[in-house]
Amino acid sequence: MLANDYISHWELSGLKPYMRYTLAGGSNYESENLFFLSTTGGASQQNDPRTMLDKAEEALMDSPGHRATILGPRHRKVSLGIAYNSNHLALVQQFEGDYVTFSKAPVINSGVLSLSGELSGGLEIEQIQIWYDQPPAPLTLGQLGKSSVYWRGKPAAFIRPPPPSGGYYLQYEMNFSWQTSVDPYAVPADTPAPDSSAPAETAPSPVTVSDTVRWIDAKSWNVSGGFFTVEADLSGILERFNAGIYTMVVWTKSDGDSFIVSNYSLFVL
Repeated sequence: MLANDYISHWELSGLKPYMRYTLAGGSNYESENLFFLSTTGGASQQNDPRTMLDKAEEALMDSPGHRATILGPRHRKVSLGIAYNSNHLALVQQFEGDYVTFSKAPVINSGVLSLSGELSGGLEIEQIQIWYDQPPAPLTLGQLGKSSVYWRGKPAAFIRPPPPSGGYYLQYEMNFSWQTSVDPYAVPADTPAPDSSAPAETAPSPVTVSDTVRWIDAKSWNVSGGFFTVEADLSGILERFNAGIYTMVVWTKSDGDSFIVSNYSLFVL
């Protein structure tokens, strides 16, 4: 961001934070804050990076959404990225969980998703969701300049345990609502890059959309004592959505509170 003078959760290659996290070896959940500070003055009026960091953190804590992310009670780790020069500072905070250890990393082979491992603290898998993003493609600075908050793409399927022997589920589709915001891929590539010295645009409010999402009965669902082994046939979902990034979102529950323990992106390209 510093080298190319932009701020975005997307990078120039089109990857989003949870995708980069998986490629870097992450297996738990992540939640990213970022901030880009531009100040006036030339080289003769250099800004102290500690002062710029103070300004950046103050701004993040004054933003309700960023503050909520910083104070999230489920975080176990944070990774920080800081880059600066005389007039600019780029700050990234990536908050992470530490709940999942995969003994077999999630993989899709011949259309079948399989995974196994353990959740810490006596937690057990409650639900697995599959979210779809289009194949990543290069983005221009103009497109990145229109992006703001990031969300997973769109829900492709929800995986549930197989029904008891002799039983069946009545519902195989459900209407599901989720939030989304500006998609930089929908912004014309020739959109001018924003001027970093100008006041930042107000981020658009997220939009709630709805669609029909398919339930998939797992081929196997062995969940006990924190250990899990799950297999599910996603071949129909892959045929429907084709190439792209399928992010497995694992939910658990503790004291009546459901929360995500893993965002794991599977690249089907």
